[in-house]
Amino acid sequence: MEFVGEIVEHKTFGTGKIEEFNDTYIVVKFDDGAIKDFVFPDAFDSYLILDNSILSKHDEEKLIVYRKKQEEKYYFLPTFK
Repeated sequence: MEFVGEIVEHKTFGTGKIEEFNDTYIVVKFDDGAIKDFVFPDAFDSYLILDNSILSKHDEEKLIVYRKKQEEKYYFLPTFK
């Protein structure tokens, strides 16, 4: 899944561009020059909206698959008593 270079909107910070992405976080550079880190994929649930609606639908499907994989990963973690 590749989000680098995509434009996003944030309620407080406005328009920004995704500069970095990995399995746990994304880095967005906003128009005012501010650089902010966000937890991935949670940021797309609460804070960030992809600007491109066509891409957004496609990436939303990818996010669903990613979240399922993460849930499976955490489901199989050992519990310590």
